[in-house]
Amino acid sequence: MGLLGKTKQVIEHPQLGSVTFHRRKGSKNIRLSVSHSEKLLLSYPWFVSLRQAQNFLKDHEAWAQTALEKVRKRYQNHPTPSPREVELLRQKAKETILPRLEQLAHLHSFSYNKSYIKNNKSNWGSCSAANNINLNLRLILLPEYLRDYVMLHELCHTRIKNHGQHFWTLLNGFTDGLAKVYAKELRAQQPFKNLHG
Repeated sequence: MGLLGKTKQVIEHPQLGSVTFHRRKGSKNIRLSVSHSEKLLLSYPWFVSLRQAQNFLKDHEAWAQTALEKVRKRYQNHPTPSPREVELLRQKAKETILPRLEQLAHLHSFSYNKSYIKNNKSNWGSCSAANNINLNLRLILLPEYLRDYVMLHELCHTRIKNHGQHFWTLLNGFTDGLAKVYAKELRAQQPFKNLHG
């Protein structure tokens, strides 16, 4: 067992490997998830003891095994590109995606500050408070309509900074009412589970 601080502990499980137990203030429920690095994270409220959290994990071992296997298969199907491949993807993305972002912004009367291509491992795109748009270089591997969806998603964030109903109504206006359909398709395009930002 390794101690990461007062609120985090890493415990080696005989079947599941390393499990990070994270005791969080403000949390109301116990949550079990799998990271992109094939590690389990169990977060639990302050009023729950570590022993109770471990018992929760024991009760959900079967789910955890299945979830870990899904992540492993996902990454077998999407191997990590080599540094040279990353740079080739980055260059192609700069030549293709950034001009398309500018085109979409002009077409739909959006304005943004700066745009960047990133080798991000957690999302497809993001929009900062200053309306800088970051787009993942792996977008170049997606079908064109999903690339456009991601870019429109981030452009809509230049006007609305949350994912509330007004945001989805705005995005639907630029995607023929298919925003949630595209979002679901995008979630199936691993390695990224969600679109953030």
